[in-house]
Amino acid sequence: MVLLIVFAGMAIDFGMGYNTRRAVNQALDAAVLAAANKLSTEDLTEADVETLIKDYYKANLKNSIAEGITIKDPVVKYELGSDVVSASASIELTNNFLPIINLLTGGGDGENRKLEVGTSSSARFPINHVEVTVIVDVTGSMRSHIGALKRASRSMLDALLPVGTNVQKSRIRVALVPYSEGVRLHASDAQKATFTVSHGSCVHERVRDQAATDVAHDYEDDDGKTDYIGSIFKECPKKAEVVPLTADRSKIEASIGQLEAKGTTAGHTGIAWGWYTISPKWAGFWPTDSAPLPYDTENLRKYAIFMTDGEFNLHYYAEKYEEVDQARASKIEKGENRGPRKAGSNPNGSNYFTGPENIKFAKEVIWKEGSSSGELGTASVRAKDICTNMKAKEITIYSVYYGSGVSAKSVMKDCATSDSTFYHADNESKLIQAFEKIANDIKDIYLSQ
Repeated sequence: MVLLIVFAGMAIDFGMGYNTRRAVNQALDAAVLAAANKLSTEDLTEADVETLIKDYYKANLKNSIAEGITIKDPVVKYELGSDVVSASASIELTNNFLPIINLLTGGGDGENRKLEVGTSSSARFPINHVEVTVIVDVTGSMRSHIGALKRASRSMLDALLPVGTNVQKSRIRVALVPYSEGVRLHASDAQKATFTVSHGSCVHERVRDQAATDVAHDYEDDDGKTDYIGSIFKECPKKAEVVPLTADRSKIEASIGQLEAKGTTAGHTGIAWGWYTISPKWAGFWPTDSAPLPYDTENLRKYAIFMTDGEFNLHYYAEKYEEVDQARASKIEKGENRGPRKAGSNPNGSNYFTGPENIKFAKEVIWKEGSSSGELGTASVRAKDICTNMKAKEITIYSVYYGSGVSAKSVMKDCATSDSTFYHADNESKLIQAFEKIANDIKDIYLSQ
């Protein structure tokens, strides 16, 4: 009879110990992972991390253990700049049957004996600064799917810039580039980018030597030529503006809310402007807090998410450039240019001409539309050239094709960094899943043990 009591008591005490340890382990894992998730997107102090883990741990454990058990604070280990956070925790249990067993067996005076259960957890997270440009097709063919695109874009934000993200501490910044025949910039930016020739804040592409590069809008080559960014009529998204890099979720959400489907597809213009939002050569163009970091910044990753649902069927070309080139060359030859010559690495290149002079020249260029289609069409070829040059700068390109055309699919597949970064979504559910998967791939959070 005594043995039965002994074994029954041991089973109850150790069963409670096992269940409590499991609850402690699950609560600590969840708390550490929550901290790692936060650290993957924000710069936190050691005190911030300790408070975060303690609060999550207590909240997770509160309803998972028996009443009367005191919850101790976990011991947190994290050093500023590290890519690992860990913690250990223990709980001391009172053996309910051991005192009785001791009395029955003569093993003691019946005082309570304690049983301690403990666990530890560790999580690794990326410490990279991340710049992501999201380039989305809002042309007429997206009319019946614009709701799905909005949901996909918001689900991506939930992963990259969750509600409550600290704008000042975030290490992830996101840009949004809606495109159709062109893109819409803030009015002052559109005027600056085109040297005041923009129509209704719409801008499109460059068509000469710099068409597939990321040089600044006012770059001059060694011969003093500038490849101007054009604008024709009011052809671009109706309301949704390009949002340069930001950690302010509300700015991205506001533009997502304004997405409307209209117009034809100049996909190469979309990808070009996506590149400009994360190119350090455009740092002086965007607001200070949206300036892209230099390509060689330590622990920096740059990504482009490029989406379309159809073939690229529109491009632009320019007339009167030869006359402009001759006029510029004449000024240089006569010594009428302004300012000393500077090295080509200067954002303005050779720096022959002032802003007012460029305004005069830009107005002389006449812009016209051209139609193109298929994988060998002008728009598609330009898009592939731009993607190739982006990848040469180690920008990872995720492409999402939401359609059924063979040539368009081929272009998007060529643009992607690899087969694993190309997604073919043939329904709305898969479109949303693709955006979610890409966002989670970028975050790359995992428990290390």
